[in-house]
Amino acid sequence: MIGTKQATMAAGYVLGGILILSIPFPAIVTIDLATFLASALLVMLIHAATEVWTHDTTAPATPLWRSIRNGVGYLREHKIARPLVIMEIIEHIPHGVWTGALMLVFVERALHGDATEWGYQNAAFFTGMFVGAVVASSAGHLLNRSAGWVIVINAFLSALLTFVYAASPTNLFAVILAFSFGPPMALRDVAQDTLLQVTVADRIRGRVYAIRNMFRNVMFLLAGLFFAWLADF
Repeated sequence: MIGTKQATMAAGYVLGGILILSIPFPAIVTIDLATFLASALLVMLIHAATEVWTHDTTAPATPLWRSIRNGVGYLREHKIARPLVIMEIIEHIPHGVWTGALMLVFVERALHGDATEWGYQNAAFFTGMFVGAVVASSAGHLLNRSAGWVIVINAFLSALLTFVYAASPTNLFAVILAFSFGPPMALRDVAQDTLLQVTVADRIRGRVYAIRNMFRNVMFLLAGLFFAWLADF
């Protein structure tokens, strides 16, 4: 299921990149609005199974600060979820260099390209993500048995490919390299989400995911601002 989600999301990014290059901007805005409305309507049709989801309506609502505290406390004691979440948060520091504005500046100044070449790189990356997600979906059992190695190998590959990308001699080389980032990233994402799903208790899983997403997004934002400031020098 996780691999299917990754493949669907990556395919959507690829299709969006193609549409941006081929149709006028007003049509893009219209399609964007229509797809968001369609997504909202589809979400409204989702109903949790009664045997899985039970909620005591007489119990008082848990304050937000207490939910965060409980989630952080659970993470601190969890031997698998804690290092996974900390690793993802730290990883989003170097991920800040991949913000769209910085990549566009790199393409224009270092590779002497324009927004079209930048778009090709994004499309290539998400195509690679789609390929990796398809592989993850078809080799789920093997991936589950080797999830730790997938995460470790991806960390080294990401670091290596980042340095190689910085030395890209041409736009074509950068596009091929952008595709190469995709498959290991998709496999890593599936492996990490699978580990979290199978090891974190159902009652606290939502809080763990929320805390992970909150901190990694904040880290990505701060890293993006830092690298943007650094790029001005």
